[in-house]
Amino acid sequence: MKFKFDPRELPDNLKSPEAEKAFTDSVLDLLQDSASGVQPDASLFAAIVGMLVLDGATDPSAASFDNAFWTVRGESAGSTDSSEPSNPKLPPKPNKEMI
Repeated sequence: MKFKFDPRELPDNLKSPEAEKAFTDSVLDLLQDSASGVQPDASLFAAIVGMLVLDGATDPSAASFDNAFWTVRGESAGSTDSSEPSNPKLPPKPNKEMI
C-alpha cells in the first residue's frame, strides 16, 4: 500500500514533493536503525510519520527532531491495555497492532 500526505493543513515545509520525500526519508532512516525490516509501505511507518506531523515535528534538521522521533517511536513500541469491563483479563495489545 502506498501512503501519501493529505495536503490539507500541512505545514509550509512539507508542501512540495521534494520536502515530503526528504522528511519521510529521514524518518525511514531513523526507523530502520531502530527496527530493521520496516518498509515505507508499512502501516507502522505511516503511523509514525503521521504522529510526527501532528506533533509539529516536521523539520529533521531541528535540534528537537530526534527527541520527537524517539518519543513517537517509543509510543508505537509500547502496548495499550485492551481489557474491557466485560472481559478484564484481556492481555495488553502492542500498539503497532492497533495503529
